[in-house]
Amino acid sequence: MVLMRGARRFWLVGIEAGGSSRSTNGLPSLSSLLHSRTFSALASLSDGHLRLSSLPPAVSVRTFATPVPRKTTHEDRSVIEQMFEEEPKAPQTVVGKAAEKATNLMLYGFVGIGVVCLAGLTYLLFEEFVSSKSPNKIYGDALRIIRQNDRCVDLLGWPIKAHGEETGRGRRRHVWNTSYEKDGHRRIRVAFHVKGPIAHGVAQVEVEEDETGRFNTRYLFVETDERPPKTMPASGDGFTLVTKKHRLCTGNRQSRHSASRHSFSTDPSASNDEQCNYSIEHVDKVIQAMSTLLQQTELSRLLIQQIKDSLHEKPLTRIVSFGLGHFNSARSNGAFQLALLLELRQSLRPELPVVVFDPQFSAVERQWLEGQRFEVGLNDAGLKAWDRTTLFYLPHCGRPMHNNILFAHWAPTSLRDVMMIGNSLKTMPIPSDAPRELAYVIKARMCCKEWVLPKFSESSTAFNDTVFTTFPNVDLRVPIDEKFWVRGEKPPVYSALRSEIIVEDTK
Repeated sequence: MVLMRGARRFWLVGIEAGGSSRSTNGLPSLSSLLHSRTFSALASLSDGHLRLSSLPPAVSVRTFATPVPRKTTHEDRSVIEQMFEEEPKAPQTVVGKAAEKATNLMLYGFVGIGVVCLAGLTYLLFEEFVSSKSPNKIYGDALRIIRQNDRCVDLLGWPIKAHGEETGRGRRRHVWNTSYEKDGHRRIRVAFHVKGPIAHGVAQVEVEEDETGRFNTRYLFVETDERPPKTMPASGDGFTLVTKKHRLCTGNRQSRHSASRHSFSTDPSASNDEQCNYSIEHVDKVIQAMSTLLQQTELSRLLIQQIKDSLHEKPLTRIVSFGLGHFNSARSNGAFQLALLLELRQSLRPELPVVVFDPQFSAVERQWLEGQRFEVGLNDAGLKAWDRTTLFYLPHCGRPMHNNILFAHWAPTSLRDVMMIGNSLKTMPIPSDAPRELAYVIKARMCCKEWVLPKFSESSTAFNDTVFTTFPNVDLRVPIDEKFWVRGEKPPVYSALRSEIIVEDTK
């Protein structure tokens, strides 16, 4: 590389680690100048004499090339760019003009055909999924009614799923349907499969078109696959429950045989057994289904862990439960609450004594509880004082029941052994006209600790606003105020809250 400065020529000489590479005449060779990367000396040639001047070591030499911009040619542009950049030339001949008009006409025709096809597809989708005479719309409405009907939930369990006929490819989206006319009115009949944790079967619905073009439901029923089959009407007044031989007696037409022999009373004043004809086997299926749904959530596992942490290795003596209500219906809160109670006993100690009471228990429910080694006790309204560590299970019980339990155990040595699963004491509403009726609830707020149960996805009301309450701070209140633990001689009397508690024993 030659650098020019005035009349002098400068050579960059590469000095290798093992020595310098030179030509025969004493000057640097061309290869050494081209391949050397590190330089430490500068050689100047003047009058045929070579002189070296010292430079700092490790001088790097690099060469850079400046790219020359290339002009964009016609071939470099895309077809779309050419279409927008170049103005189309108007045809000059008659043939060219005719060809241009034919091309435009063909394009307009394609656009029109696309619009017509889109409108037709929209109409077909509307008729198939939105119109009241669509089999899929009838199927969806019937399934919604079945899921909201308590009798169908009792028959199938909860949750209820449905599907159509299975095709050759294994899909179940096809809903069987048929259409016919009678007395000048069009009728559509749809059938599909329904399945729940307790039973599965077939649902059938028929709608009829009236003078205004609106379709009204003629009948809707569910028939199980068990033997003997059970049939449950799902909507409308005048429907009768049929459990054998014949399917249904609807409000619009009579059954071929008298349905009174196979029907059950729907009088609200009748007992629970007379209304639903529940059996021990039915209650077993309901509780098993609810236990399965409960085990799929984190609620029971987290609650059991909280109870074990609060016990501090102390043995739990018993569980006392109030206010379960009826639990023979698959969607009832009592079924979920009883399933949780069973899970607590099984996880804490399978032989743990459990005492339950509710005035609404039917004879079948009492029999089922006794078969599960539950003690169906008397109604003490929560005023009985239990010794040693006791877990009170009070899902959605009234405020007086919580206050009575606190009254019965109102002492530092007793209250520290009390654990409750029920309503929150800290957020419990206090009646402004009678605050003394909940005096022990107000006091207990100062020394209680609450853990809110997580949300239960299968039911929004079974465990809503439910907390696990302990009293770990009882000892802190003893030296502060001795009057804090003074308890009245007589149990609390309720006037404003009288409707929230049953005092009499109704066993």
